[in-house]
Amino acid sequence: MTSTFEHVRSMWGSILWRQFLTWHFLKDPIAVCLASVVPLIIAATVNEFDIRETLNLVYISSTVLLIMLFGTAERVLVSVIHRVIGTLLGAGVGVLLGYAHGAMVNAGDPRVVIYTYQLLVFICVVFVVAFLTRIFPNYYDLFLLFGITVAVLLFTADLTVAYSRTASVLIAAVSSTIFTLLFQYTRAEDMLFRDHREASILLLELTGYAVSSEHQEKREFDHSTHRMRECLSSADKASDAYIIWRRLTFRKPRFDFRSLSDALRPLYYEVFSLYWSHVETALRPRDATRLYCNTESDYRTYFKPYIDSLVMGIHEYKEYITAILELQRSHQERRDAVEKVLTIINEKFHANMAHLNIRFMETRSVCFQNRYQRWNMTEYLVTVTCVLIELIEYTQKIVEFFIVEDVEYADLLDQLAMMRLHMNELRFETDSQMNPTIAA
Repeated sequence: MTSTFEHVRSMWGSILWRQFLTWHFLKDPIAVCLASVVPLIIAATVNEFDIRETLNLVYISSTVLLIMLFGTAERVLVSVIHRVIGTLLGAGVGVLLGYAHGAMVNAGDPRVVIYTYQLLVFICVVFVVAFLTRIFPNYYDLFLLFGITVAVLLFTADLTVAYSRTASVLIAAVSSTIFTLLFQYTRAEDMLFRDHREASILLLELTGYAVSSEHQEKREFDHSTHRMRECLSSADKASDAYIIWRRLTFRKPRFDFRSLSDALRPLYYEVFSLYWSHVETALRPRDATRLYCNTESDYRTYFKPYIDSLVMGIHEYKEYITAILELQRSHQERRDAVEKVLTIINEKFHANMAHLNIRFMETRSVCFQNRYQRWNMTEYLVTVTCVLIELIEYTQKIVEFFIVEDVEYADLLDQLAMMRLHMNELRFETDSQMNPTIAA
């Protein structure tokens, strides 16, 4: 037993270290280190290795960390750019305030007057920063670094020290900008694709859990739900930053990542509606093994094969969708994957739902003892159909997302529209044909 535990722990450790030693994981720490070390070397050279002159090593290192640690963690270029702009504005305002402070000291003004000046100016800066962050929350980074830089320079009595701090802050800001661009610029779209792929994979896992409607999968469902919300929120913030970054650099965004996130939300709501209205509300743990049927045997004989086939289709759909959402794929590879998805929609989704409806109509008086069971099963079939319709809609949004010129995927969009129509007809047929029977 102990040896098994040690083996599992060693395997987990090796997997974890393999993940940590990838370039994707290491590039951010490396960028921060280089952005810190290079200006420190320059400063030591300029100072002739005397830390009391020209450039202040403490302010260089602290400014780099303030700008880059948060920016690289968020993995968005625009955050670092905002921090650099705030630092530069703060340096400009701060050196002017520091100059006034130094002039008062040289003029021999009383200490009370000097301290009052510093306090009043500092309060004004803090108030303005706090006020502006409330009005413009998206520019919080800019105002934060502005306030910090002003404070650093405000409490400087010696003008020489003020200029040294200003030069240190500026060289740190330049270094942070250069290394952020070098390490993050070419990978911005890759990161956005990866974020959305992760959110899509998690949501499709939730879809499989909801369709299978098994109580034993509740823990996995709850865990994936938490991660799904985090991924979707992260993807939204990153896509907004991507749009701002492209506009700041006078370019039109190549991809509308927000449209993909928006397309996931209706599917997200339908999946939750399916799961919570059946697994959490209508089905008790023992009933989940028979999905409203009188016996587990009836369920396994007439319905479970089709539900298992649906879940398998969702897993296959997930594999092809994640392949489509890779930036490196060619248009032909992406088109082939979409055609595979169309086959899954026809052969797995539509065909199995049609068979489930037929089975239910044929066996409703035998397999379902009372109207309550039949009503619940009807609602289950209708809601599953709604989930599959949203999957088709999501596929359509992905195809539209990759249309770069003219009508490269126009025929695929036509096929998806037809499939959605057929699935919608199946939903109305399920609802209209079964409800009169239930009411009777």
